[in-house]
Amino acid sequence: MKNILGGALVVLLLLTFLTTHRAIGKTDTAYREQVAVLMYHHIADNNKSSSTITTTLFREQLKGLHARGYHFIDLGTLKSFLGGGTVPDNAVFVTFDDGYESYGQLALPIMKELNIPSINFLVTSYLDKKKGLGIPVFNRESLSKIIEETPLAEFGSHSHNLHDKIDNDALLIARLNENGHTETEIEYAARISEDLDTSISILKSVRAHGSDAFAYPFGIYDKAAINLVQESGFRYGFTIAPGMTTHHTHPMTIPRINIGNPTLTAYEVDFLIRQRIVAVRSQ
Repeated sequence: MKNILGGALVVLLLLTFLTTHRAIGKTDTAYREQVAVLMYHHIADNNKSSSTITTTLFREQLKGLHARGYHFIDLGTLKSFLGGGTVPDNAVFVTFDDGYESYGQLALPIMKELNIPSINFLVTSYLDKKKGLGIPVFNRESLSKIIEETPLAEFGSHSHNLHDKIDNDALLIARLNENGHTETEIEYAARISEDLDTSISILKSVRAHGSDAFAYPFGIYDKAAINLVQESGFRYGFTIAPGMTTHHTHPMTIPRINIGNPTLTAYEVDFLIRQRIVAVRSQ
């Protein structure tokens, strides 16, 4: 009996090794005609949070993906794909939220070195502040400088001033109550549209063509919010729902895989992406 159990254990360990080895294979084709849209927030070497990673880990994650055969695409290629175009095998697209200064100071130099395109979704009201959520953010001058220096950096909207909650409801979907009066649907739509129009105007002031890409604050949205975002001129909406982007993905509900976690190694990022491929294939 011991020999049987021992043999079974050896087989199990061998299968585990082979499975793991396959999962981190260097240049195999993990998927075709899909895109893993990756999400980051903040890069820092002296600030610990669940959405902050070090420069060392950031570099290791990106280099690790490249070594494993992933291909980094830009926003234009993603848009074309959603319209029926093609993408390279193992396609990934890098996104950042909130417009923190660390994107330009720490993340972008690494991505320029590795020739990796990305987009940062800005809370445009932060451009006239020194900090957003207690973290240094872009100002108009620093943003304009990046736009002039590299085509690898795109910028989209994370709203103008909707990156907040009231009574645990995201401002994008909440109906505000003031002095006992709850917003009517007309008042709600006017408030949201004004915010989105302001964000679009500011983006156009720093880059002539502006942006038609929007990331929902906190990843929270509903049908009414999507309609208002579209009516304001945005054509691509990014969520925080984990998953792969396929030809069947609605352009206003693009999923993203959060890998800006300080505990995720390059191996684990690869594993997370491959987990999502299985989910897509099983649908």
